Amino acid sequence: MEKDTAIYIIAADGIKSLQTGVGVIVNFIFESFNELDISKLDNIQLNAICPKINTTSNDFVKYAYDITLKTCLQAGGEIIELERNLSGKTLNEVWKGTSTKSSIEIWEDLCIEISAIISSKQSNFSKVIIVAHDTLFVNLATYLNDDVLFCWIPHSLGTLFKSPDQNMRIDYEFESISKFSEHNHMIGYISHLTKDHLKTNYNYKSNLVSFYSGIYFKSSKYKITGDNYFLKKYNIPADKKIILAWGRCSFQKGIDIILNAYIKLINENTKIRKSYHLVLIAPVETSYDKYLEEILQYVNSIPNSAITFVSNFQHKLQYEILAYKNTDLILLNSRYETFGLTSIEALNLSNSNSKIIYSNLPTFEEVLKSSNRTYRLMQNSFESLCDLISELSEPHEGPNETEQEYFTVQEHQNRFSFTINYNSGFNNLLKLYLNEG
Repeated sequence: MEKDTAIYIIAADGIKSLQTGVGVIVNFIFESFNELDISKLDNIQLNAICPKINTTSNDFVKYAYDITLKTCLQAGGEIIELERNLSGKTLNEVWKGTSTKSSIEIWEDLCIEISAIISSKQSNFSKVIIVAHDTLFVNLATYLNDDVLFCWIPHSLGTLFKSPDQNMRIDYEFESISKFSEHNHMIGYISHLTKDHLKTNYNYKSNLVSFYSGIYFKSSKYKITGDNYFLKKYNIPADKKIILAWGRCSFQKGIDIILNAYIKLINENTKIRKSYHLVLIAPVETSYDKYLEEILQYVNSIPNSAITFVSNFQHKLQYEILAYKNTDLILLNSRYETFGLTSIEALNLSNSNSKIIYSNLPTFEEVLKSSNRTYRLMQNSFESLCDLISELSEPHEGPNETEQEYFTVQEHQNRFSFTINYNSGFNNLLKLYLNEG
């Protein structure tokens, strides 16, 4: 039987790998697909498209691949790999370019290859729905026919990060986004921050659809064993309280702030030195060499008995440690975030006695302000972090009195439910596509 609708989910991460928060979101699409309204469309074929990643690559994650492949096969589709000028050895070829091509030239190659693949199959379907994630696929809109439904979802924007190494990316985004108005293509936003930013900084105000970020609370990655296997595996002392931080080893995530604060604390605060152990899960797969070198110098200056540094991406470890009864402090020290899934995970998956310290970002504030065990840093500096950790390491009489709970657990989870938010996004996308909105 011929299929009526072809659906293509396109991403660099989350199909055969898990390196980023974007990858987590993308993999949620496949894991929760049967709960999404779009899966109920008549006679669909679901396909995943990603850059080539060899199964022997360090970037290959069987967990993510198995979820994606199973879901695509059940919906009559497949995983399609992009091979143009890519070896499949590392995703850094996509993020950072190769010896012969810049990252943006690689992105253009990927967009051209994708458009050719979709065009060759388009006549077999009455409807074609394409959802592509993040900057590297923004210019795909230029190469697609106007009669397909294309939605690009930026999980970050160069102008939000205000970093010198973003200039080429920013120019690419501006040029590509300006072309969206020439077609009937759409942009999905993951937060109020990105929606407002697209309007004010990119002058893009039409065909905006909410794909508000969230987590799939029923994900298998959140099902913990509770046997504390990580204590022995990672040599974490069972008699100490845990300070937990996790996120890519990058300037954005403020890993240097955390390490500088911890070094100062264990050198100057006897109680912290004797009672606490830092578990830092900071995958280095996408790190830049200079920053990584700085971080490793900090890590190597800390006694092994005081820190556990995990340098590869973990799809489950952080959630086991979040729920662990001895995890006392959770640190979210990002310098900038367009959303920050870690804030939702920290609040909903941690043990109820833990305390969450977070940098003063609007996206973190939106999630964490509703809890009486969260503490906002007015300045995201290692000095301020030191002071707050020292304060919170002392006995407290009760919950944080400066905050109040004004959402129930269920209300909070509904606001940040991946399936609820993506059902809304897909339904609105289809209404616009079918001129029903």
